[in-house]
Amino acid sequence: MKDMLKPTFVLVITAIVASALLAVVYEKTSPEIEKRAKEKLLDNLKTVFPVEGADYKPIIEDTLWCVEKEGKRLGIIFVNGMRGYASVIKVIVGVDTTGKIVGVHIPKEGLSETPGLGMKVTEPWFMEQFKGKKEEEVKLKKDGGTLDAVTAATISSRAATNAVRLGMEKYKKYLKEEEKSENEWYQKHLSEFFPDAEIKEYGDKIWMAVKDNETLGTIYLSYGEGYGGKFGVLVAVKDGKIRDIYIQSPDEGFPETKEFGCKVRENTYLKKFIGINPDEAGMIDDITGATITSEALKKAIVSGYKRVGGE
Repeated sequence: MKDMLKPTFVLVITAIVASALLAVVYEKTSPEIEKRAKEKLLDNLKTVFPVEGADYKPIIEDTLWCVEKEGKRLGIIFVNGMRGYASVIKVIVGVDTTGKIVGVHIPKEGLSETPGLGMKVTEPWFMEQFKGKKEEEVKLKKDGGTLDAVTAATISSRAATNAVRLGMEKYKKYLKEEEKSENEWYQKHLSEFFPDAEIKEYGDKIWMAVKDNETLGTIYLSYGEGYGGKFGVLVAVKDGKIRDIYIQSPDEGFPETKEFGCKVRENTYLKKFIGINPDEAGMIDDITGATITSEALKKAIVSGYKRVGGE
């Protein structure tokens, strides 16, 4: 019996030591890996929108950036992907405020298209031909557009081209600076959460409900990126629990479809969040057929709560 236990004991100890060593190595190397990843990302952003002294401000994490210089918006950069012959072809695209492409970069990392054929979409000549093109021009010549496909790699060429064009269509609304209004859509809804209280601005899109010098609760505005686009979410919190939620209406700019995405606005779904800590929003089930928008709502609730100071 002892002879049988000894190898098992050795294996357990070896596994524990190996796990501990891996944890130490990860702790030591992860900051450097993260630093290199950020440097690589910045290099890619500068490649597709090379402007000296420009700032690349994230709008949607790892997906969309605003390019600015001296406070003026010059354009946007986005990442989009489309299934090619053997893998998803990811494109990084810079577009100026006139809607013209400044540059396109197709990273080789993660691509497994056919060597010598589909992989040629990463060659400079293919990417260069997108420069100066507008959305309607971004099609292969075979599809009535202006771009040459890679010989014997039409599927990969079309996937890359479609990824660029569909990304331009999806994110073009961010080319213009948002006009700020003194009467934003959410202003009229703030008093609805705590009707008997005075609503005082506490921070950027954060308000406190106060009555008789007593704080009744907090309201914050957060945004999610759903299937149809960006939408706003007002969340009222009292004693660390969600008191109420309001999602902007279609008349106020909610971009989702009536059949699917709009279901996140229904009271039967929003009631599931009432009474829970905002950090627990991710535990609520998604709506069938509206997974992307459901996830966007939950992330907006959690990220907004962190801005307020919630754990």
